[in-house]
Amino acid sequence: MATRKKSDAPSYKELVRRLKTEGPGSLYVLYGAEDYLVRSFARQLRDACVSAGTEDFDAKRLEGPGLNADDLAGALEAIPFFGGRTFVELHGVDINQCTGERFQQLLGDIPEWCTVVVTLPEGVKPDGRLSLTKLLREKGCVVEFAAQPESLLFDWLEKRFAAHGKTIRRPAMERLLFLSGTLMTRLIPEIDKICAYTVGGEVTATDVDAVAHHIPEASVFEMTDCIAEGNTDRAAGLMAELMASGEEPLMLTAVIGNQIRQLYAAKVAQERGLGAEFVQEVTRDKNGKKKPDFAVRNLMNSARRFGLEELRRDVRLCTETDYLLKSDNTTTGTERMAELLLRLAMNGDHAAH
Repeated sequence: MATRKKSDAPSYKELVRRLKTEGPGSLYVLYGAEDYLVRSFARQLRDACVSAGTEDFDAKRLEGPGLNADDLAGALEAIPFFGGRTFVELHGVDINQCTGERFQQLLGDIPEWCTVVVTLPEGVKPDGRLSLTKLLREKGCVVEFAAQPESLLFDWLEKRFAAHGKTIRRPAMERLLFLSGTLMTRLIPEIDKICAYTVGGEVTATDVDAVAHHIPEASVFEMTDCIAEGNTDRAAGLMAELMASGEEPLMLTAVIGNQIRQLYAAKVAQERGLGAEFVQEVTRDKNGKKKPDFAVRNLMNSARRFGLEELRRDVRLCTETDYLLKSDNTTTGTERMAELLLRLAMNGDHAAH
């Protein structure tokens, strides 16, 4: 299979379509933040390879870390029963640690009756500098499953709620994605909770607010809104909840700093007439993914409550706090966070109201 550029990587739907029309290939490397899709596609590959009743013979699962080359060789040599394929899953294997020449020999010469699927541990990506990674890209299909576009998420959410006998409209779906994030893996238990909580047939934004888990980014967003409104008590309560949940001060400072920088970008866009597209472009995440449209709208609305100079000061303040947390141990992290909140509250024009 030819090497693909990252931008040309097939979508999940395209991968499923190819699997149905062309059948399984010999080698797949699956990784990325969207673990739900990693597991789902690995399962579909397994079903395409293994005939019913032969699972105990034709499906092999080797666990990482510490994959043994001899175990891999034994799995690859197993001839399938009844004309199927041997399915070998290397589950949770950090392929970057498989540095021996034998791994390259085995994965570079997979028997024609065999399909190998490597699923990497959470947070691990193939190292493109390694010769094994280059071999995998040459011989197989290396796919990153990132968070999905909002249009696909809305369709998926409708189907998940419908499976529970519930309907849900766009505003409630947007609220759920805002509060709990856009990863399907995280959303599934939230959907189950919300459906169990909702009495009627339609799930509303109020139902979502009542039981959905708030990721730190959502709580920080609400906290900065409270600061803009001069509601320091509520902002302090949200900060206390974040600290009580076990979030580390350094991580919280990073999340708060990121939120302030995004508000600053949105404010610049408003003052210079640059529009939402500019905000989407400059607030891409570390993987290059743009914010969903509804998230940009929320950000733009929130930015209207702040002044540009106020946000400049807040950006500097978050940077200073991050530096002090890393370099000065004379003050506890909890005290630093309390100081950060107080100074943020005192920084803006709203503090005088």
